[in-house]
Amino acid sequence: MKNHSSTVFSISLLVTGLACGAALSGCSKGDREEAKATVKDSYAESKAATAKAWADVKDHTWEKRSDFTAGVKAVTSKLDADVSQLRADYSEAKASASR
Repeated sequence: MKNHSSTVFSISLLVTGLACGAALSGCSKGDREEAKATVKDSYAESKAATAKAWADVKDHTWEKRSDFTAGVKAVTSKLDADVSQLRADYSEAKASASR
């Protein structure tokens, strides 16, 4: 179970980093400031979600493993959707910047 918590934390940091990279590609200083604020909020939300996820995981027993597996699958699919959206937004911003 320790591996799961570190994986969740690593994924949260990855998503936050990707959001930071995508957000900081803005051109104006105002856009960058807004992006920094968004990244700080995302980091705080990720940190809180990681803490909550670990609290939920450590209370699971062997008998509740199917609930745990279902939760992991749900989080994984949401993460996949979020990363796909980030990639699409980045591609769109990159194409827009090159015009």
